[in-house]
Amino acid sequence: MRRAKLAWLLAVLAVWAPGRASADAISGPALVAWFPHYNQELQPGIGTLGAGCLNEPEQMPVDRVGLCERPIVEELEPGRYRVSLTNGAPFPRLADDSGHAVFVAAVGSNARCFEEETSDDGHDLVSVVRCVAPASGEGASSNFDWTYRADSTNFPQYARYQENFAYASVDRDGTLALEGSFNPMNLRATDIAVERRGAGDYSVVFSDLNPGDSLLDPAHAPYSVSVQKSCRGDLEGGAEPDGCFRAVCAVRSWTPGSFERRDTTVDVTCTTEDGSPRDTAFRVFFGESSFTSQGSWEGGMRYGWLSYDFSPDAGACHEGNELSATSQHETPISHYPGLPVRACREEVGLYRVDFLDQTVSPYAIDAGNFALSTLGTGQSYCNVMSAECANTSTCGAPEGPDSTRITVGCFDAQGESADARWNLNFTY
Repeated sequence: MRRAKLAWLLAVLAVWAPGRASADAISGPALVAWFPHYNQELQPGIGTLGAGCLNEPEQMPVDRVGLCERPIVEELEPGRYRVSLTNGAPFPRLADDSGHAVFVAAVGSNARCFEEETSDDGHDLVSVVRCVAPASGEGASSNFDWTYRADSTNFPQYARYQENFAYASVDRDGTLALEGSFNPMNLRATDIAVERRGAGDYSVVFSDLNPGDSLLDPAHAPYSVSVQKSCRGDLEGGAEPDGCFRAVCAVRSWTPGSFERRDTTVDVTCTTEDGSPRDTAFRVFFGESSFTSQGSWEGGMRYGWLSYDFSPDAGACHEGNELSATSQHETPISHYPGLPVRACREEVGLYRVDFLDQTVSPYAIDAGNFALSTLGTGQSYCNVMSAECANTSTCGAPEGPDSTRITVGCFDAQGESADARWNLNFTY
């Protein structure tokens, strides 16, 4: 066993040293890129970030030494977009040491946005995103947030990997797509396993992801989980009621590794428009921090997440120990294990998330990146409806909230507001 069971505690108690802060976006051991197409219409004077990519040129493969470029997005047809990222291809695979992942979130609409396919030539990446109207499955233009990471233990970028996360790409037949999967733990030959138990019913196991072998901190259990369907290799049926464009994948349940349980397991359910099981490709992310920021108490740490796992109750708010959540912004050890979060149900299908400490604030009004998924087995899906930050020198409108606020909207198969349980990852 590579680490003693109390390694997480030693890491927490280690002397804190400030990490490399970036006023334009988060940095980390992964190559990260983003395209936040929202809040661009706000009044002049409010800082905007726009698309971007961060890497460390000297840490890149020898034939790719140089900066990655900001992604360029073209709308190929209504609701279908091509994202091109120069020098942003996944890293070379040496054994099972690398992976890459994309999450897409519609912003400000009830459209369903997802990644249709990813391709690369070893140097550049192309990601095709599709947004569709829920009732018809036809293309629908929408604001959206596209977030990408490329990982390699042989080519870490700004910092060493914190072994407190993993992700997987799964084909519709239950085959693990190795090139889109990553688990920094390597105690066993098979560090990610997938089982298809039946139509639309999958189980993903991340080996050795627990507080003893890895760096999962029990203070953040049960951690954060996001699942998003992908229509990779599954365009047949398209916009039909049983086609991929209208399918939904959700986290049915998850069991994190613990001192008694060695592996982390995430169960995923995928369904058609009427709720029938459907085999569908998907991506799943599990972690103690958020989708692109593998933050630690040594630096980084610009993220927030929460799991809203409650029955509907108008006007109800949840915070403190009853809410599985945390947030960070380059905060010192005195703030361990995290800054407070509150989530409230405003009305049917509409939820408000407040990151209560004002230090949790993006550097620009469009700096937030999101990975959002529903929890359960039904056809509900959720989007980010709005993103606001406190009125600071870098971010926020004068009439904005006192702290960073994200509004989540959830919908039924026809795009009508509907209550749901959900998980939100927020990185900036």
